[in-house]
Amino acid sequence: MNYVPPFDHVLYPRTGATIAAINALKDKFDAVYDVTIMYSQTYDKNQQMRIAAASMGEFLQGQTKELHIHIKRIPIDLIPSATNEQISNWLYQRFIIKDKLLKNFYDQNRNNKYLLDIDSNREGIQAELHLTDTIFSCIFFLLTTFLLLITPQGRSLYWQICLFGPPISLLWMHIFPQKNFI
Repeated sequence: MNYVPPFDHVLYPRTGATIAAINALKDKFDAVYDVTIMYSQTYDKNQQMRIAAASMGEFLQGQTKELHIHIKRIPIDLIPSATNEQISNWLYQRFIIKDKLLKNFYDQNRNNKYLLDIDSNREGIQAELHLTDTIFSCIFFLLTTFLLLITPQGRSLYWQICLFGPPISLLWMHIFPQKNFI
């Protein structure tokens, strides 16, 4: 691709990493997922400009009421992968679409029924996540971690899990590979 227009809402894609991942994994996966996250309430009407999206802490405190996630499943067979340049061009095209989606979402002149899926003209699914849906798993995680960290034996076990868990998991996946991961 000779000319790539400047993006307003996304950074330029990491083509090298994507090319390497697609070339290495195209026989193991049947699809690539294009995920775009959009935050509501990120426009200051007084200053007429976009402001930074909420941090995770601010989001969990309820300072941002809505989070929009756009997920596009792209079958691996539809990604041109004969050459690295084809993959790079495909990725730039995906980012052009992603930038248009974000522009459409953040356009302050839009009405309430903005276009969520510019590839297929389908509207999204609205789902609410209440505190009661997550509080029990959060309490369980916090109590389990707390119980591990209050005793010397628990701290030792915690650090052993952190230190040896990932290499053992990788070894396990190498010894017992699955045919299709997704």
